[in-house]
Formats: sequence, C-alpha cells, structure tokens
Amino acid sequence: MKTASYIKSAATGSIPLSGRLKIFLLVLAFIIIAATLCTLMILFSIKQKEKEVADLYAKSFEYIANGKQETATIIFSSQRSSMRSIFRHHDR
Repeated sequence: MKTASYIKSAATGSIPLSGRLKIFLLVLAFIIIAATLCTLMILFSIKQKEKEVADLYAKSFEYIANGKQETATIIFSSQRSSMRSIFRHHDR
C-alpha cells in the first residue's frame, strides 16, 4: 500500500513528494544564480559607461583649465556626440 507522499504521473513516475520538492528547490536555486549573474553583468556595463562619461568630462575640464579654449570647445562638442552614441547604445 502506497502512502500519500507518492504521486503517480506519466511524466515523473513514482517520485516522493519530498523528492519533487528538492528538485523544485534546486531548479529555483539555479534560476536565482542565473538572475544574479545577469544583474552583475548589467551593473558592470553601466559602471563602464558611467566611467567613460566621467572621463570625457574630466578631459574637457582639463583642457579648459589649461587655457586651451578653442580645443576645449571642439572636445566638448565631440563629447556631446560621444555621449549621445553611448546612451543610444545603452538603450538598445
């Protein structure tokens, strides 16, 4: 006589309820790990983009501080277009 802890189905055969629960928890753990890794990759990408933008601004301030106004204007203009391309690439 089988107890209530056994569930029969065509797909699983005779797996006890505790075994099915362990399998479910194992699959759930792998899903959580995968989601965490994806989140870390996204955060790393955002960090890189922010660093690029900060570097662009730092270079423009450096040129302005050195008195190279004409060069600074050109650099700042190119930075704006670079930032647009960075953010367009990030939004995709």
